[in-house]
Amino acid sequence: MRKKSIRMSEETEALVEKIAQQENRTQTAVIEQAVKIYADYLYMKDQATIIPDELLKVVNSMASLLERRLNNRSNQLLSALAIEVCVLEQVIAASLDVSPGEVEEYRRGAAEFLKMNQRVFRLEEGL
Repeated sequence: MRKKSIRMSEETEALVEKIAQQENRTQTAVIEQAVKIYADYLYMKDQATIIPDELLKVVNSMASLLERRLNNRSNQLLSALAIEVCVLEQVIAASLDVSPGEVEEYRRGAAEFLKMNQRVFRLEEGL
């Protein structure tokens, strides 16, 4: 064991001395234990995880698979809605004698309105 001098405040020195007396240990043993506990604290704070790596990999894999499934279902739903909107658009245009050019003009106007107002379609607004 190597001897080394360290500086500490009087309050800290008194605390180390008090703990050493209560625990019936040397001041050196108290300081060594405190440093070990602090090193463990730093490790747990910065690097450790409660969940083992293998379990974490499985959970991340399952979450990724679920995300892909949800994306596929969302894409299918959006495609079906797009088809229905197109059918409705054609029926309305035909019944009102609106030309395809006018329909395209309305579509561009709606897109410009959304861009200018920085709007994003939210599902709860459409229901």
